Amino acid sequence: MQIMDLARSEGYQSEAMLYLATYTFLLRVPSEALPMVCGGRGVIHGQHSVLFLGINCIYLKLATRKNRPAGSLLKRSCWCAKCAATCPVHVLGKYLDEFAIGNRLFAGFSPGLVLSRLRRRLGQLGVADASSYRAHDFRRGHAQDLRESGASLKEILTAG
Repeated sequence: MQIMDLARSEGYQSEAMLYLATYTFLLRVPSEALPMVCGGRGVIHGQHSVLFLGINCIYLKLATRKNRPAGSLLKRSCWCAKCAATCPVHVLGKYLDEFAIGNRLFAGFSPGLVLSRLRRRLGQLGVADASSYRAHDFRRGHAQDLRESGASLKEILTAG
């Protein structure tokens, strides 16, 4: 993703990882991505959004979701064969190594900051109507990508 490369070139690795996590897991930025904590190899009780590694997969445990009050456990496998630069297991997994269990992955970010930087970067990349994009578009974009690759509605709904 060009936007991840741009964030990294500006020295914002954590923002690039926020974009990747949001896209990968079809997340809502304010309520699901920003509170995310490192879970090591397990879930941390009392946390809303916990990211942790398994064997050749990465998991996100959400305590609640908009339409699932009991929460969700989302699993993503390695997709290096498709795109090593955005593989959630190897790229997000490596990012997790920088954090102690229980630490927030995106501390210091607010929804407004994420949105303003996203729009600025999209403008730099020459995206038309960059000011009309929202952080929710990562979620929508991945759902659209899944649809275009032939995923069924059930697979799309299960993914996010």
